Amino acid sequence: MFMGKKVKIRWKQFFSEQKTQVFIGQILEMDDTWVRVKGKSYLLTGFDTQPRVSNVEREVGIPIEAIAVMTILPDDLDLNKLEYKVVKGRIAIKLGPEEELGLV
Repeated sequence: MFMGKKVKIRWKQFFSEQKTQVFIGQILEMDDTWVRVKGKSYLLTGFDTQPRVSNVEREVGIPIEAIAVMTILPDDLDLNKLEYKVVKGRIAIKLGPEEELGLV
């Protein structure tokens, strides 16, 4: 169902001091308990004016129970050329000429 799709995955926060973490990439494998995704992580704390973005793409395994939200992104979105900005303490990426998607 989600195999090969480009996604934005936001981890659940289990305590108030936990940093918000988002992973943007492409699903390589998925079952009832895990998702394997290749992409980059985005981290934003309350003190950051810009997100911390991983420099290198990597493969990660994320337990389904740790995912707060998984958003399907457009198939034609170039994950290597994402345009993003911080808006009111949240990360937003540009999907089209007038569109933005809140990430964090």
